[in-house]
Amino acid sequence: MNLKNASSNFFETICQRWAKIQPIAFPAGPAPLAPSRAINLSHGFARRCTRICSIENEDEMIDEVRRVRQNYLAIAVAAAACFLFEAAWYSYFLQDWLDGIGRTMASLVATGVNPALQYATALLSAAVIAGAISCVTQLTGPQTALRGMRVATLLWLGCVLTTWGTEYVFEVRTYKLFAINTGFWLIGMVVMGAIVGAWKKKA
Repeated sequence: MNLKNASSNFFETICQRWAKIQPIAFPAGPAPLAPSRAINLSHGFARRCTRICSIENEDEMIDEVRRVRQNYLAIAVAAAACFLFEAAWYSYFLQDWLDGIGRTMASLVATGVNPALQYATALLSAAVIAGAISCVTQLTGPQTALRGMRVATLLWLGCVLTTWGTEYVFEVRTYKLFAINTGFWLIGMVVMGAIVGAWKKKA
């Protein structure tokens, strides 16, 4: 068997067994493929394989999504716990935080921003983060408090620490303010991860 016949048989086997599509007739004789014919066969094979892989990936994604069973009560409790911790955290570091942002309490009050809007935004944001932690926790393995805490730490490291770091280095803010803000989110997210990880939705 010459090299051309071997390569034709190999690709025909790939198409039939791996891609699970109708057999494609590849020329097996000694005559070389015409360039246009070879290009058409390659494009057709690529399109079919891409379509099949897309279908398989969609099926796998659907199966993964079905594994996620959000416990909205746990998410609400986790968000409330984070919100209360946030109030205590920034009350303790209030003066350092004000110095870091270059404001005073009087100047913040003078802005006229409705405190209810601020509190609602903080609570809603915490709920969204808690839901994301719960989702990733369930998608990566058994839903446990420890896994929830690990997922929360990883999300903090990959998303929170990096984004705050980028902003602060260009805004030329103090390291103290950076530590206050990122430190809160590390502890707050770990607490939420423990809650949504341990509190499973009943079957």
